[in-house]
Amino acid sequence: MPLAATLAQAAAAVGYRPDDPLVIAVGRAGRRPAHLARGCLPAGGAFTPATRVYTASLAKQVVAACAALLRLDVDRPVSAYVPEAPPDLRLRHLIHHVGGPPPGTRYAYSNEGYVLLAEAIGRAAGEPLPDLARRLIFAPLGMTSSEFWAGPQPHPPGAAPLDPADPPPLSIGDGGLWTTAEDLLRWAAALDADRLGITGIVQTPGRLDDGTPLDYAWGMGVRERDGLREYRHGGGYADLRAMLVRVPTKGLDLVVLALRDRTERRIALTDRLLRALLA
Repeated sequence: MPLAATLAQAAAAVGYRPDDPLVIAVGRAGRRPAHLARGCLPAGGAFTPATRVYTASLAKQVVAACAALLRLDVDRPVSAYVPEAPPDLRLRHLIHHVGGPPPGTRYAYSNEGYVLLAEAIGRAAGEPLPDLARRLIFAPLGMTSSEFWAGPQPHPPGAAPLDPADPPPLSIGDGGLWTTAEDLLRWAAALDADRLGITGIVQTPGRLDDGTPLDYAWGMGVRERDGLREYRHGGGYADLRAMLVRVPTKGLDLVVLALRDRTERRIALTDRLLRALLA
């Protein structure tokens, strides 16, 4: 079956209609990216792989990558950079979501932890995280449509707004990243090829303080599927749903972005697409 038909069939199977704003982007090593794009933006115009949208928690892996690029000592107390932080809280606790009281003893996903992580990174660098990410990641990788946005307007100029009744938060770290499906494929391909020299770091799963392994690395979950290691993270806020998955040993990257969607069907879509693309 042609790839375009595979993408459309998978979307239909989980309940996406032809007029739902949906972009699926597939990157495969040695091949041109493939896309399925359909539906219209809330303010008019087509939803395309070049449409800039809020990506919610997909921001976390970019934030964590900034810490890796700075070669920060992740065992150092956060209070070394943010004095008001608890003295027993370490950077790695925030990176791997084990920063709850008491730190290091259990996994508990925390948006607040990544806001604090972004602040600590910015103070360590002497440069706000949005500027740091632009200099170290977006510019070198040609991600010209990507930025961390802290307002004052609810979205950057030219970006697709979310539901006006539920605008995205302006915090940085837990979210704040506005980007496109095209740029997310560039990011994924750069990690696959280790273009930034940090892939081995950010793909390493964390551990509790007692050594218990986690299935969460640096802003990305780690899964095993039929003997293949898969790195994935979702993002969701208001009527935006996002997913980014990489299967580096197969040279496969997958992006799913949906607007006007308050369901979790992007997860079923992602799983269905992975089964088809890895078959």
